[in-house]
Amino acid sequence: RSAKLAEERRERMRRVVLLVAAVGAWQVQHARLGRTRVIRSESSQQEEVAEEVEEDETSGLRERIEELEGRVKAKRVELERLKTQTEESGQSGYYRLAARVEEYKKQTQGSMARSTERTKANVFKTLVPVLDAIETLDPEGQDKIQSSFHQVYISLLDAMKAMGLDEFYPQPGDPFDPDRHNADATAGTVKTLLRPGYLLQSTGDVVRPADCEIEPPPPEPEKEDPAEDDSSPETADDGASPNEA
Repeated sequence: RSAKLAEERRERMRRVVLLVAAVGAWQVQHARLGRTRVIRSESSQQEEVAEEVEEDETSGLRERIEELEGRVKAKRVELERLKTQTEESGQSGYYRLAARVEEYKKQTQGSMARSTERTKANVFKTLVPVLDAIETLDPEGQDKIQSSFHQVYISLLDAMKAMGLDEFYPQPGDPFDPDRHNADATAGTVKTLLRPGYLLQSTGDVVRPADCEIEPPPPEPEKEDPAEDDSSPETADDGASPNEA
């Protein structure tokens, strides 16, 4: 009997040990499972955080790229505008410079032409009295000296005409012009030409006015006094009234 009790005791102890071992194994397995879930949960959270971070970084990077692309586009537009403006400015500057050069050339040519004409006028003013002096010689003289002077006159006049001098002959009846006619008058018409005038062919400026005799203008007719005209009939009427009476 005692052996049987001992056997039963050992059986119960073995069962208790198995039960404790089973409980321990379950606890260990449960702990492992919970740790795995925790690890998985933490891993999933980390992945979600990483995805969010990556998405945020990607979104921020995309915005940054779009911003940079916009700046680059704006800079290109500004560069094209500046290039066009520079080309237009260069062309307009060239045209302005060319216009100034052309204007300067015209002014220089005009100044030179005016200077040349003034020089000619001064030379002609100096030589015209020589022509006048030769022309006033006695035309009836037939000696060799007279003929030589006449040839000098013709040669000198031809040379001056070739240089741009021209004669002008005012006609009788032409209105008096103090710039073209040399006379002791202020108004009237040309009566007699005493000596021809000289002018420049290119500009028409008078070198020496023509000597003329001027016919004074006719006197203005006297104006009748309207008071006298009005008084005459009245006087006649007054004189007739007594006779009629």
